[in-house]
Amino acid sequence: AVPLLLNLLLRLPGLGAEAKLQPLLPLAAGTILYAACHLTHANPYLAAFSAGAVLAAVAPEPKTAFEPLGEALAELAKFAALLVFGALLTPQLFGDLSVGGYVAVVLAIVAGIVIGPSVLGWAGVDEAVEVVALIGLAFVLFLAGLEIEFEKLRGPLLRLTVAGFALSFAIAVGVFMVGSVGCAL
Repeated sequence: AVPLLLNLLLRLPGLGAEAKLQPLLPLAAGTILYAACHLTHANPYLAAFSAGAVLAAVAPEPKTAFEPLGEALAELAKFAALLVFGALLTPQLFGDLSVGGYVAVVLAIVAGIVIGPSVLGWAGVDEAVEVVALIGLAFVLFLAGLEIEFEKLRGPLLRLTVAGFALSFAIAVGVFMVGSVGCAL
């Protein structure tokens, strides 16, 4: 009933979505459906399957618009599952590595660089690899943030840190402004 109601509401003037937001309609329908399942203690998997079938049957346009986004979300979910699985297994597998084990890990990283697009170009970077790289970077930055000892950042060290951040920010804003003016010309 939710997809049919949503489809009827979207056909009313003023309630439709802009063309660039069309891929988000099935996602919004899924979110509403999940909330309804949560409130009524219904089976969300069965509801999602039947709602997807109904929505695809009565309104093929949102299905077509959602396909690229849906594929990207599916790939992201797969890589997130692999990341969590790897994070859970890594301490048990590599917790007692000897020096030779660390050398093997470093050699694997170097081999990846050599095989990758930077050197030999045998392996390319696609959208999924970029997403995983961004997640990895976010994770590294999160871990770096956890390592900050705020009790040691007092007095002159704090002033130096704030001044360094302010200077870096000012340089970044200046480069952006110069780049924006150059693009406008």
